[in-house]
Amino acid sequence: MSSNTALVTGASAGIGLELAKIHAERGGDLVLVARRQEKLEAVRHELESAHSVRVHVLARDLVEPGAGSRLHEDLRRAGIEVDLLINNA
Repeated sequence: MSSNTALVTGASAGIGLELAKIHAERGGDLVLVARRQEKLEAVRHELESAHSVRVHVLARDLVEPGAGSRLHEDLRRAGIEVDLLINNA
């Protein structure tokens, strides 16, 4: 992913989705996190098609104990470096 990658929590709807769209419109790659995998996949397709950015999706419920640590480990294993956190969850 690029050196302008934002991780957006709560990215499947509402403010999180709108902030993800703005970042993509400006050419930034994204890591989208929310509970609903199918909604995240639809958003990924929309943003990649419309803005030629890369979007990685992770379905997670960040309320669960340890979810943040597991998310960090998943990103590390995938080699994804996050430059900006938009914590909307």
